[in-house]
This record gives sequence, C-alpha cells and structure tokens, in this order.
Amino acid sequence: MAYRLQVSCIVPSNGTGSNLYLEAVGGETKDGSWWLVSQQEAIKGIEHARWSFYVADDDGVERELVIAQTEGKRYLKVEGDGEIPEQLLSLKGCPTR
Repeated sequence: MAYRLQVSCIVPSNGTGSNLYLEAVGGETKDGSWWLVSQQEAIKGIEHARWSFYVADDDGVERELVIAQTEGKRYLKVEGDGEIPEQLLSLKGCPTR
C-alpha cells in the first residue's frame, strides 16, 4: 500500500532541463518537519506504488496527483487539471533549507 502524502508546497521549474513546470513537491509532516521530493522521484514513487500524493483545498476536499505527459516529458498535475498543472502551480513555494 502506498504511503499517502499531502502536497502543500512546490519548487517551480526554471523552464530548462527535463522538468516541466516543477522541480519538486513538498509538505509538512504531523510533527512539523518538512519533506521534499523531486518531481522525478515522486513519479517513480507513484509508479511503484510507494507513494501517493494529494492536495487539499480550504474545505478539506482532497484531489489526487497524477502523472501526465506532453512533448515527451512526464510531469505531475492534480487530477482534473488541464495540461497545465494550475492547482499545483498555485501552491506556495517550499521553505528553503
């Protein structure tokens, strides 16, 4: 069974390289510490059923992250988004370490 993680922040891509839209996703654990995983590692984790990711709105409605592909590049987006991952891109930036 996949470990379920709430995504509450992102590291946006600078538009170069292999990452489309995002470099990484992250969130806060119950103990207040932060986790951060690259987009490519998150995709691998989803594919191998190690992790599942979701975002929650202010009303607590949860939406799953899914793997999408365009122009031969794979990326994460929220289920129901169009090609551009608007819901993920609207999240705040992850804290720097």
